[in-house]
Amino acid sequence: KTLPVSSAVLAGFYKNGWYSSPVGITLTSMDSLSGIKEVLYSANSAPFAPYQLPVTAAADGSNTVKYYSKDKAGNVEAEKTLTFSIDRAAPQVSFTLNPQPNSYGWNKAGVEAVFKGTDTLSGIDICTSSRTIVEGAGKALLGWCRDIAGNIGYSTAIVKVDISSPVVTVQASPAANSFNWNNTPVTVSFSGVDAISGNFSCT
Repeated sequence: KTLPVSSAVLAGFYKNGWYSSPVGITLTSMDSLSGIKEVLYSANSAPFAPYQLPVTAAADGSNTVKYYSKDKAGNVEAEKTLTFSIDRAAPQVSFTLNPQPNSYGWNKAGVEAVFKGTDTLSGIDICTSSRTIVEGAGKALLGWCRDIAGNIGYSTAIVKVDISSPVVTVQASPAANSFNWNNTPVTVSFSGVDAISGNFSCT
């Protein structure tokens, strides 16, 4: 009349209450008298079926496995339930720039990319930020976010930085005499050279 006793062992990449990989399920049953006839299990409300290795669960979200065993004398163990959660998806990562670039896409000071993530399963654990003061166009700031299950998503912010002022040249027309004087009206024009973002206007 002694009931068989079953137990379950899960295997996978586990962190903070979540699996970030498919989960292997190993069921074992013991009966010291007549011996085990069969072990039955049901995964996520599926019909009960005889347990045979290997059994793997891979569905993201909450998973439920029910199981029990029968011995050769006809004794049936009470049904047991095992629950676990899987998140195999990396977070979606976006970013904001601080400060925001101007209407031409340029920053005139160092710029920081602050990365933020979205994760609908385990949730976001941590995100990074990245800063540069290196001048030029097409500067890449790499960042990432990690979810609670340990999955990492990446994003790259492309920024344009020009900290240096343009070089301005002044030209007077007509030119001054040898004593730096003019005795007629003078027109002064300005021209600039900027090797990074380029000139927009001179006044």
